[in-house]
Amino acid sequence: LFNDGVVVFGANDGFRFSVKSFKAGFIANGTGDPLGAVPGLIRLRGVLGGAVTDFTAALTGPDGSGNLNFANYVTNGAFATKEFDYVYAYGFACPVGATTCSAFSTDRAQFAIDDIAIEHVPEPGSLALIGLAGFAAFGVRRRRLV
Repeated sequence: LFNDGVVVFGANDGFRFSVKSFKAGFIANGTGDPLGAVPGLIRLRGVLGGAVTDFTAALTGPDGSGNLNFANYVTNGAFATKEFDYVYAYGFACPVGATTCSAFSTDRAQFAIDDIAIEHVPEPGSLALIGLAGFAAFGVRRRRLV
């Protein structure tokens, strides 16, 4: 749960990963402010060697009963296919009737994030070793058959 804050996830050992999906939801601030169909946005900012790639999604508003719920988000485009050293997650608050959303300054960019599905992206050297091992195993098997 984050309120105008940021969560960062990654590894210190050079492990690179891609983010495939996650669940997130807007959390009302309890002040009774009206919520629109899009009360907020969530942004994932992936960083690889100083290069930045963003994925932004609209958080869902209240359902028919007035409840705020988690939704599943699947990354797409350039974000889904890139590997990262680390990823920031932060929220934007979108007031009803406003044309812009704000982050880090409203005390209302409240969101929760869960079930982050990552995929390890092997280094090219690791892939080459796996390929060589496969060829070696095939060669040994072929010799035994002859």
